[in-house]
Amino acid sequence: MLASVASRSLVFALATAAPAPGADAAAPTAKEQALMEHACRSVQAGLAHDAYDLCLEARLQSLRADFGLDLSKLSASARGKIDAACSPAQALRGRDGYIECLSGQLTALSASRARASITAPAEAAVLAVDTSSLPADASAGAEPGESESTFLAVQTAFGALAGIFVAGALLFLGVRARRARPVCRACGVNVPASTDMCHACRHNAAEAVRQAANQRAEQRRTAEAEDRRRQDEAEDRRLEDLRRADVEQRRRLDEARRVEEETARREVLARRDADERRRAEAAASFDADESVFDPYAALGLPPGAGEEDVRAAYEEAKVKYDPELVADLGYDAKEHFKKKFRAVERAYRMLAEASL
Repeated sequence: MLASVASRSLVFALATAAPAPGADAAAPTAKEQALMEHACRSVQAGLAHDAYDLCLEARLQSLRADFGLDLSKLSASARGKIDAACSPAQALRGRDGYIECLSGQLTALSASRARASITAPAEAAVLAVDTSSLPADASAGAEPGESESTFLAVQTAFGALAGIFVAGALLFLGVRARRARPVCRACGVNVPASTDMCHACRHNAAEAVRQAANQRAEQRRTAEAEDRRRQDEAEDRRLEDLRRADVEQRRRLDEARRVEEETARREVLARRDADERRRAEAAASFDADESVFDPYAALGLPPGAGEEDVRAAYEEAKVKYDPELVADLGYDAKEHFKKKFRAVERAYRMLAEASL
């Protein structure tokens, strides 16, 4: 009897939980379609097409019964919590990760609502069972026939209430046992109690951590390589500057040495020319001895010049050193011209006598 009452109670509870007619009149939105396909992927893989369509229809009705058309019944706080929970999954796995996480979050939200809705009827059933014992106590003073029928009615009512209570308790415990299983905090699928993430999500999270670590390591290696390149370039520039400074210093030293050598050479040549001029002047001087006097030097001729050259040089020297040219000058100038004129005369006379 209790089993039949419990069965009828479960059917009644499922019937009252079904969505109202017309709730799925509108075509599913893109978000609803993604959630439906995600929930029925196992049905699509293992059963016929009709079963898959029934699963999609049932999932759509469940979504709209719990959360409205395109999740419009979700509160702003619930949307904020879902977005905060599913943003990492979207960043890691894109749209599939976000849909999987969203499905898990909606499942957890439905479970919490179901637990809240079952707790109140169960408590009401307990209160009903407690108050149903009152007529049995009140019938203690009735007649025997009426007492027996009253007892049977009370017993039937008590059994029905007990069945409802048992059915509600079983339904509550079943839902609680089904919904209390831990779910993956990333995708929402059931996971063992010893972990909070499924194997795939753990693998994806570990892969993301590994990729992030590899990326940081690569960035660190790139930064180190860039630092080394800059240091090498700075060292190359420093060495090049030192080399250029050394070359410039050697060039300056060579230039200074060449200038010094050229100066010394010019001084030597100047001293030699001065000595030669002094010797030539001494040789061409009128006061020089016969053994020293050089008539060619006095006339400004190379040694061995011909008679015509000697005659022309003599005439030119007479005009050049004519004392009359400096008659209005000082004593020193006059004496110098006189000596040069006498030297020219002496040189011409010596060369003329030598040619006879």
